[in-house]
Amino acid sequence: MGWLNNCNLIEEKELVLENNSANFLIFTCDIPQMPDVFEKLMEQEHHLKICVSAYHYIKNDKVPEDERIPEDVRDQMLEKLDDDAYRDYFYDRAPRPKLYIHPAAGANVQYAKIQQYSFMKKTGTEPEEVTFTTDDGRTETHIRYPKQPYSLRDLHYEIENDMQIDLFDIGGCGCFVEGISE
Repeated sequence: MGWLNNCNLIEEKELVLENNSANFLIFTCDIPQMPDVFEKLMEQEHHLKICVSAYHYIKNDKVPEDERIPEDVRDQMLEKLDDDAYRDYFYDRAPRPKLYIHPAAGANVQYAKIQQYSFMKKTGTEPEEVTFTTDDGRTETHIRYPKQPYSLRDLHYEIENDMQIDLFDIGGCGCFVEGISE
C-alpha cells in the first residue's frame, strides 16, 4: 500500500452490519499526480472498450436482416479490428494502437451506439422494474438500480475533483477499504 505514504489519518469509524462490526480508517490523501501505471491502465481500458464495442457491433445479429453487415464484409472488419488496429498495442509491441474508426461512426442514427465497457461497475441512477415469480407462484415486482460501467477515467475524474466515492459501491466489494478487526 505505497500510496498510503502520502495520506493522513482523519478519523476511525465503526460500521455495524447485523451482528458484525468493523472499524475503518478514513484517510485524506495528497496525491499530486496519478502513478504512471494508473495512467497506462486508464488508456488501455479506453482502447479495450473501443475494441470490444466494435467487435460486438460487427457481430450483432439483432438488427433486421436487410441492415446487417454482410458476412464477407464482417470478416474483413474483424480482421482489420484485430490485426491492423489493436493486436500490436495489446501485446505491448506498439506504444499506441493504429488509427481505428468505430463502425458505429458510419451507421444509421438508430444503430450508431458505442457500447460502454469497463472492469469496474457502479450502481446506476436510473431505476428499473423487475417482475419475477416466486417459488410459491406469486408474482412480485421490485425496483432495482442496475450496475453501469465505471471506468478508470471516471474514477480518476472523481478523485481529482475531490468528489465523494462510495467505497462499497464500486465493484460492490469494498476493496478500497481496509478493515480493522476487533
